[in-house]
Amino acid sequence: MKMLWGAILLFLFSWPASAADWRMVPDASRLTFESSYQGEAVPGQFRRFQAELTLDPDQPEDATLDVEVDISSADMSSSELDEGVATEEWFDVARYPQAEFHSRQIRRIDSEHYVATGTLNLKGTRRDIELPFRFNADGQMAQMSGELKLQRLWFDIGSGDWSTDELFGFDVQVRFDVRWRRAH
Repeated sequence: MKMLWGAILLFLFSWPASAADWRMVPDASRLTFESSYQGEAVPGQFRRFQAELTLDPDQPEDATLDVEVDISSADMSSSELDEGVATEEWFDVARYPQAEFHSRQIRRIDSEHYVATGTLNLKGTRRDIELPFRFNADGQMAQMSGELKLQRLWFDIGSGDWSTDELFGFDVQVRFDVRWRRAH
């Protein structure tokens, strides 16, 4: 009997560690963006988004990251701007109410820095991107933060009369600070 229990314990402790499943803490997480109008910074944020992460920091090759953003939750602190970005020329919220990023490839740069390679689907356009981020886990909680520069025209955002950079710049800086709670 002792040999059986010893074999079971040996099997359990030699089983490969699985990646940690993390669930986003919505109230403590932020997804912001900054564009420019006539050279001046124009900040905004998405108030509703959801993310799921499977990541063992020591074995990132098994990691996954899935993010869904409610585009109608864009808030630029101006009702006029909020209505404008919902139109067909900008986010076209009626046809494309959600943006998604999916990654099945995460590589570790150093003890805190990673890059998720995946596909961003925004306004009906898919584009492969690399998303650099910093990840720190402390027991049952973790923090992921980073930023990324996108070109709005990659996704046909600001089309028609808005397709030049005379008023609105082409660059959009996206920043995120996501808090996670271990799922198990």
